[in-house]
Amino acid sequence: MTVVYPWRADGPGRATLGVVEDPARARRLAGQCLLSGVAETAVIEQAVTDLGAQTLLGGYFRTGQRWRGRVESGGRVRWRRAVP
Repeated sequence: MTVVYPWRADGPGRATLGVVEDPARARRLAGQCLLSGVAETAVIEQAVTDLGAQTLLGGYFRTGQRWRGRVESGGRVRWRRAVP
């Protein structure tokens, strides 16, 4: 079993998403979307992969750990734990 961090950043008419194995990288990638104005909201979840899965599509399961990112005054992204 491997821990992964699927992330999604949504903006007007567009979504950017990915899956990485490092939570800091997920925050950085989703945060870049927020700071650039491409996205207005961003969410990162922790998940585990199913060892028997051939692909990540449908092959990972959420752990219940979830964070939402927002741009604060001063141009910094702040991540807070969110209820799934």
